[in-house]
Amino acid sequence: MADGSNAPPPELSFEEIVVGQQRNTLATSAALHTMTKPTLAAIGGPAAGAGLGLALSCDLRVAVDTAIMTTAFTKVGLSGDYGVNWFLTRLVGPAKAKELMFLSDKLDMARALELGLINQSVSPDDYESTWRSLAHRLATGPTLAYAAVKDNINRSIDGELVDCLHAEVVNLRRSATTEDHVEGRTAFAERRTPQFVGR
Repeated sequence: MADGSNAPPPELSFEEIVVGQQRNTLATSAALHTMTKPTLAAIGGPAAGAGLGLALSCDLRVAVDTAIMTTAFTKVGLSGDYGVNWFLTRLVGPAKAKELMFLSDKLDMARALELGLINQSVSPDDYESTWRSLAHRLATGPTLAYAAVKDNINRSIDGELVDCLHAEVVNLRRSATTEDHVEGRTAFAERRTPQFVGR
């Protein structure tokens, strides 16, 4: 960044640069947030700038307790991208989001956990096994139900209550018609772990 080697090619217009970066942001942050699968960010080191935006785009975040988070953008005269402003505002509220963006202070994982920026903070010894275990749990869970839950929660961020209630019922009734639901209720009655198949 310091030597400008990552700057866009000089032959591109401002509009072309903007469209290219918008395309990148939609293909990453927006895709992570809207895809039907649960997304997990495993944060093994600093999450700063665009890296923070990408981590916040995910549904769940597990961090090694030695990691740090910082918005970083204003330290280099930038305003932020990859959804960092949108996700921060929804996770911590507008006043705290402005503080984090304006000041770009470094947060340790205890503070990040307290603010709700991560779901778990674990020791370096437990880091890999923790995120892998969580990823496995998600991958072997009721993926269709997860997709419906994610849709419900994403709608609730900006949606009206009545619209969200209607969509929630549709998602519930759809999930009630799945093989996973049959397996889940059978396993519950038989007091065993369900074996979901994603159908």
